[in-house]
Amino acid sequence: MCILPGIQADYVFTPYQQQSTTRLALLAASCQLTVFCSTLAAAPLNDNFADALPIDPLPYSITGNLQGATREPNEPLGPYSDVGTESLWWSFAPTELGVLTVSAQADLWQPRLVAYRGSVLTNLESLATAATVRVRTDPGQVYQFQLAAVLGSGSEFALAASFTPAPTNDLFAQRIHLDGTNHTISAWFLDASVEPGEPLADPAITRTLWWSWTAPADGRVVVTPASTMVPPTGKASVAFYTGPAVDQLTPFSVRAPNTYAYGPWTFAATAGTVYHLQLWPQGDGPEPTGFDLAFTTFSPARNDNFAQATVLDYDHPSTIESNVGATREPGEPSQRAGGPNKSIWWRWTAPYNSTGAAAQVGLGTLTNVTLAVYQGASLSTLRLVGSGTDIARFDALATETYFIAAETAADADGDIELSCSAWGPNGSHREILGNLVKNPSFEVFITADWMGGNGGRPACSWKLISPPKGVPSNGKGGRCGSPATICNNPLLDDATLRVKFGDVEIALLELPRFQWWRPAEFTLTAATSVSRLEFLGDAGLVDLDQVSLLWLNDPPTIVTPPVAATVFSGRPAVFQATISGTEPLSLQWYFNGAPLAGATEAMLTLPSVTPADAGSYFIVATNAFGAATSAPVSLIVESPVSPQFVLQPQSDRAYAGQYVGLQVAAVGTPPLSYQWFHDGVAVPGATSPSLVFPNFSTNNAGTYLVKVSNGTQSATSLPATLTFADAAPASGGLIRFANVSEAPGSLTIFAPVSDVDGVTRLNGRDRFRPGARVGPSIGCHL
Repeated sequence: MCILPGIQADYVFTPYQQQSTTRLALLAASCQLTVFCSTLAAAPLNDNFADALPIDPLPYSITGNLQGATREPNEPLGPYSDVGTESLWWSFAPTELGVLTVSAQADLWQPRLVAYRGSVLTNLESLATAATVRVRTDPGQVYQFQLAAVLGSGSEFALAASFTPAPTNDLFAQRIHLDGTNHTISAWFLDASVEPGEPLADPAITRTLWWSWTAPADGRVVVTPASTMVPPTGKASVAFYTGPAVDQLTPFSVRAPNTYAYGPWTFAATAGTVYHLQLWPQGDGPEPTGFDLAFTTFSPARNDNFAQATVLDYDHPSTIESNVGATREPGEPSQRAGGPNKSIWWRWTAPYNSTGAAAQVGLGTLTNVTLAVYQGASLSTLRLVGSGTDIARFDALATETYFIAAETAADADGDIELSCSAWGPNGSHREILGNLVKNPSFEVFITADWMGGNGGRPACSWKLISPPKGVPSNGKGGRCGSPATICNNPLLDDATLRVKFGDVEIALLELPRFQWWRPAEFTLTAATSVSRLEFLGDAGLVDLDQVSLLWLNDPPTIVTPPVAATVFSGRPAVFQATISGTEPLSLQWYFNGAPLAGATEAMLTLPSVTPADAGSYFIVATNAFGAATSAPVSLIVESPVSPQFVLQPQSDRAYAGQYVGLQVAAVGTPPLSYQWFHDGVAVPGATSPSLVFPNFSTNNAGTYLVKVSNGTQSATSLPATLTFADAAPASGGLIRFANVSEAPGSLTIFAPVSDVDGVTRLNGRDRFRPGARVGPSIGCHL
């Protein structure tokens, strides 16, 4: 190297020539021009094939320089011709069966390794070509490794090699035993086989390896593709067994992956139990694969009660919760047949309207979980909106909160992963009471490329594309809030939405690429009688859905008042009102001018009215800005002097062993008593509105009627005949368990329907199998 002093320089200039061995640099340092002169390097020791360096000992590593290397006569180029004229050689002579991995790294050039088999330069068999090569090695063979640069010359490099012997756990009796809680399993299926009597998930499997693991405690096991394989070079599947020998293995239930065919798998482990893991490859190459086995003990249930419901939101779209020690609290509804049962709870707020909302069990350890989705603020006011096994679908309304109970048998201990999702807006935007955007006096001007509407009214959906797009509007003075639902297309980049009110920026929202929907809510104050609300797309593509603008100082308004009602004594009565106004709202129902204790919801339900409940009802709503009172409405309670039947028993045909029931309903002055008669003879103990035959026989055939009495007067039902049939019907109809009014233009009444015992509610899909046959009676024949 030589330094030339005295040359002034006020710039930096770096020429570069790809094929040259000399570099020049003019550097603005100490006001000098510095010239670096590199001399030609001597050829490395392993330049020629005959001088190949042995890869020994293992693991092996070396650093060197490719400069000065040459290509000798008859030297192969490998399968590609895009390499330079410099090459170096290494040699490996294995003593056992296995896989040799050789890799080369360089900072300034792209290395290429070529693996060969053979000991003569002119007779080499090419095996693999890449920056990292893996070669299956056999004792007695010699393997050669050639390093060259892609598209030019190279300089400094680092080369490393490692050897993995053939696996020893090919047979079940030679399985590798794992102890403890967490493991990373590496698997090479080199020369693995299938032994006689070995269970196989697929007859096409030809190679397997075995591990066993003893559970240190009761807990959750998760098996996933190994974190050390990033990305995994090979893929494998796994099966789980218990048992003492290869021909005495019993598979056990695991949660298989939903979308990724190679994991993860989860299962509940029992302390002291030995579990066997059988792995097999997807493909025939020697590529490595592996799995991580993670174990955690079950913790006590933390969301056992309704008030402890775990919150699901955008930061926690799904959670895993334990049901160990869970119970069913007093007053808690149940949708799971049989018992005893237990449950844990979640809470989810819908981001937008959806006809495809779903609560779904994921990869927890428990399956066959009954899910029930409710609306309501307390256990006593819950209303079922959807149920099912492992998945419950329901219609969701934007900003409404839903409670999800996950029920299992009381002896089923494990964890449940639950997620809630809405699969897309249903197109009918929810009407938010008092929304100023829907007010004709609220002017909206859209400068974006697309706008959707709702019923011809302005601006219920705005789509903003690329910056800067604004939505100016003319509003009144005062305070207002703007809840919105924001979407980012997952096929595009991250997006940014800026929200301004007048000249003040009130929010800057970052929307990650894969975040579909996010609700946002802002509180803002208008500075003048005409203020400008802007949504600016700073980056990416953003959808605004269901934008609303609400006054925060609005007094309550009775939007839909309660309606008068007339009911029979002993039947339920319901009053309901719809109220708008700034939250928080305080509601109170009044009866004959006096407040009703505990009646603080928009819906008032009187489960079983008496003449003392007849009178005047109204609701009062208050907030910080005023109060509103509904007009009084009357409740008339009719009490017939004599009992009257409102549902008569129905005749039916039944076969041996069938479940058959007769049912009546009556009104009258309470208390009412019942007595059933069979062919004119009183049936002992048959003193309820229903008469049930769990296993129908010829002795049960005949004519039935029931007598109802209130102590002073009585009434007798019409007769119903149960006829014995020789065989079960070949097929039947389907029944929908809901009260439906068939009057033209009337609304469907989704009130509870009871089984023939008069108590069991028919409101869950788990109680009945599809295709239940329905006879002319009120009973359901399963």
